[in-house]
Amino acid sequence: MNHKYINKETFEIVDNVFEVDEDIAQVISILNKKGYHTKYCCSGHAKDSRLYELYNVKNNDDFEFKNLGYIVNQEKSNYDIIMPSIYTSVYIMFESNYNFDNLPEGFNKVDNDNVDDCVISKEICYYKDGKRKDWNVIDKEIKDANDKLLKWAIGLSKNI
Repeated sequence: MNHKYINKETFEIVDNVFEVDEDIAQVISILNKKGYHTKYCCSGHAKDSRLYELYNVKNNDDFEFKNLGYIVNQEKSNYDIIMPSIYTSVYIMFESNYNFDNLPEGFNKVDNDNVDDCVISKEICYYKDGKRKDWNVIDKEIKDANDKLLKWAIGLSKNI
């Protein structure tokens, strides 16, 4: 089933819209208006520690969080471990591989070799010194990352 959106003031049906997280909406609007077309994004979310995820880890990786989980499958070169969510990401995937002169503080750019798009992202870890951070600390880190992203987007010149 497809959804339609209705304007709150005019009550007209609005077509050709897309949904984004509230905390990153202004950034996405600015980037697209400046000619940096986006595909996907996420403002980051503090996940409940009762939710578990499956991670694939190579034996030779220095995976500091493996003591939080349970190995569920092991093969010669790697193993699968089920454990609480350990991080979130604030990210934007762009439709093209834009050559940005700079990135927001703490963000990295990942170019996809097989396609034209690229991603800028910042991971926010839920743990420090082996202990889960307080919810307020995690939320503040997510907010700070989105604020840096907004300042960066405002400062970008138009992509002509």
